[in-house]
Amino acid sequence: MKPFEIIEKDEYYAIKNSHSVVAVIIYTLDDEGLLDKIGVVTEDNPHFQSGTYTNLVMGKVENEDRSLLQRAKIETREESGYNVIESERWDFIGELYTSKIFTDPIYCYSADVTGLEQGKVEGDGSEHETALKFKLITLNEAKKINDSILQSCFFKLFTNLYKEEFTNYGTSK
Repeated sequence: MKPFEIIEKDEYYAIKNSHSVVAVIIYTLDDEGLLDKIGVVTEDNPHFQSGTYTNLVMGKVENEDRSLLQRAKIETREESGYNVIESERWDFIGELYTSKIFTDPIYCYSADVTGLEQGKVEGDGSEHETALKFKLITLNEAKKINDSILQSCFFKLFTNLYKEEFTNYGTSK
């Protein structure tokens, strides 16, 4: 099965994925409870000049998955080494459409790994993920990564963590 197909309707072309996709922005908080670091995955990709590409933990939903969250947890464990079990560490932060030519959203989750021990990054066993590298990076490092999925999920995470401040922003008391 191909990972996607090109579809046409009324002379408009689009790309339809064969499976749903999840993205996970992994993060830590500092001692004051403020956003400290986020997790990124760097993997080989010959389509880019550098030969690698840096993004969030991502994966396609498999037929045997019971839910999108289950797939997000599996991808997080495989690609970051963090086994985030507790439900209070997870949030669904929304759907993301990356382009007007992609018809399907990416389902975005955040996972708080503050204080958790990182296990071994194993990937999914495929040759494609053997060179996968995960690391937690500072917010200053993250803002330099030009990936739209990472930047969009970062914004969603930020507004989710600080929604009270945004709700009251610009109002006088």
